[in-house]
Amino acid sequence: MNKGGLGEGGCGRCGAGSSALGVLLAISLLVGCGSSDSQPSAAAPALNPPASINVKLCSQYDREHGSDCATCCNGAGYPNASYVYKDQCTCGPVLPHEIDKQTCAASSANADTCNTCCTNANYDSGILNTVDPCICFSLKNAAVCASAQQPDDGCAICCLNAGYFVVQNPANNGGACVCEE
Repeated sequence: MNKGGLGEGGCGRCGAGSSALGVLLAISLLVGCGSSDSQPSAAAPALNPPASINVKLCSQYDREHGSDCATCCNGAGYPNASYVYKDQCTCGPVLPHEIDKQTCAASSANADTCNTCCTNANYDSGILNTVDPCICFSLKNAAVCASAQQPDDGCAICCLNAGYFVVQNPANNGGACVCEE
């Protein structure tokens, strides 16, 4: 998909040349260098998450400033921090199914049994420790934003608007938008 700029559409060298040809090619860059079969990208939905998620408060911190992100969010009363939106620090709450000690409590024979039980129950992972039985982490929901496309962060925006704080990259999920608590 070409968005009318340099890069993927093969227009990175459109402006090479001189005199009238160069001017003509430069004008074509301003108008857009997409082929006749290129389609416009879909507009992303409006970002409107619930009040429990704040995408602006600590957005000056990116992935390179991980501890600063967590410190900023925690200092403002948010227990969680992530980079779910545009790789900027996003603050949020502890979600109801982020940690589940009940679903696979009986599957505490070993770490593999615990993890298998949790992933089969649609959680991201499971872990055993010496204090608790099998604990499942991050319940996945593939239905809430199933129709969301990825252009311009559409999947992340859909999940945030639905109150989810973690998004699995659609590129790693066969194109599916999966939200996680």
